[in-house]
Amino acid sequence: VKSAVNCVITHPDCMILIISDITGALYFWDIRSDVSDIFANLDLDIFEHVTYVDINRIGDTLVGVTNKGKVIVWSISASLELGAASTTGLTLQQKSKIIAHSKYALKCHYSPDYKYFATTGADGYVHLWDATNVTKLVKSLFVASDLTKAVHLEKMESRWVWDCAFTSDSKYLFTASGCQLRLWNLETEEMVRQYQGHSKMISCFAFREG
Repeated sequence: VKSAVNCVITHPDCMILIISDITGALYFWDIRSDVSDIFANLDLDIFEHVTYVDINRIGDTLVGVTNKGKVIVWSISASLELGAASTTGLTLQQKSKIIAHSKYALKCHYSPDYKYFATTGADGYVHLWDATNVTKLVKSLFVASDLTKAVHLEKMESRWVWDCAFTSDSKYLFTASGCQLRLWNLETEEMVRQYQGHSKMISCFAFREG
């Protein structure tokens, strides 16, 4: 990787890293044998790149979001199944692509039960999608509803939903936007708790119970 890295995640087999960079490419890096595959032809628009990716539990589906607000879903297969050359033994094939956010899409995360995945964006929204059908929007949360009249750049940036994290039962969702964390009940779509204490924007967040 010779350009700025957007994200790095681990394949469920814990032996391959999946990396995205600002050129619009994805990389599969086998850390056992120190070999990699580059997937550069991802059918992206000019200046578009994948900002974040997440992979399902069995490692056969990869979901990503782009700086143009799109969600892309790829299937991951053993290279021999498709008759393709691969040093890592895996290949990538696009399954679907849709526009999910009106602005920059920032993060995507599968729920712990892998029934849904969430996407966050600079438009102030978190969208929940059916993991088996990316065209099916399940829920939308407008996280930045209290900042809709913001006019200053600093306040506008605080409308961005920088990250999110599910609770272990997949029933609640934390969101990070501005200087605040919020906890949402996904069944009622209501905010049940708000955490405030930072003086700067929270750009990354993770949560683990137990």
